[in-house]
Amino acid sequence: MTPSPSAELVDLEIANTATTSKAGEKRPYDTGVDKGPDSEDDSDAEMEKCPWNCNQIRTKIHAFLDNGEMKVTEFQKTIGANSNSYGRFMKLKGPWKGDSNNTFYGACKFFMKREKEGIEPAKKQKIGEAASPDISNITLDKEEEDEVEVYDTCDELRKKISAHLINTGVSKTSLCKAFAAQLHTRGNASIQIKQLNDFRGKKGADAGNTSSVFYGGYVYFEKLRIAEGKPKSAFRVQMEKEWGEHGGFNTTHSSSRGIWMSKDENVSMDKYGKLKFWKK
Repeated sequence: MTPSPSAELVDLEIANTATTSKAGEKRPYDTGVDKGPDSEDDSDAEMEKCPWNCNQIRTKIHAFLDNGEMKVTEFQKTIGANSNSYGRFMKLKGPWKGDSNNTFYGACKFFMKREKEGIEPAKKQKIGEAASPDISNITLDKEEEDEVEVYDTCDELRKKISAHLINTGVSKTSLCKAFAAQLHTRGNASIQIKQLNDFRGKKGADAGNTSSVFYGGYVYFEKLRIAEGKPKSAFRVQMEKEWGEHGGFNTTHSSSRGIWMSKDENVSMDKYGKLKFWKK
């Protein structure tokens, strides 16, 4: 049966309405995902629109997790994203880089639902200067030359950073300043929040090994450990055994430079950042 002219006109008007917007109006992201008839949000058309771009969602995720409201694995499960999808999305940069990743869609739904229900972001507990150990009188061996021997991997330092942000309530800005204060031979050294976020977004024992965040963070947390009178962890002791003869963990040669190996060899990296070669 041929549709009537009036029916065709209605369809065109609907299509035009759906694809046009006022000049200068912020374009909400249409997820384009069919949630199915069983979704509890089907009746809420607003949940199909996201007012934030990918960079803004990444910022919201960082802030939410830093406040300690959820562990990252719990958050991934809540938004319906696996660790691989989540990791890929968080490493991307750009307002629409990752818009097809289900982490973006799931996080949009999550934060929009919280806003609709009036759930305010948890506020970090403010701490005074007296709550932090005084490390000003602690100087590590070779610190003035920025050559302190490092006995942590990048992944371990990322864990320390996340725990510190959650447990102390310190801001990222303050933490960046504390890390930068450990650098002595780089002029007016500063560490930006973007550098901190970039480092935290990496994954791998040596991923980010030449970053100022890694070196400055190691020196800072080592001073905190000494000030608090805490013993070295079992991991730290093993790192000294693994890297002691090399003068500490590699912080000068970027892990992105590649590895020379023969055609009949395979290579892997253990949790201490040591390469293991074997014949195929």
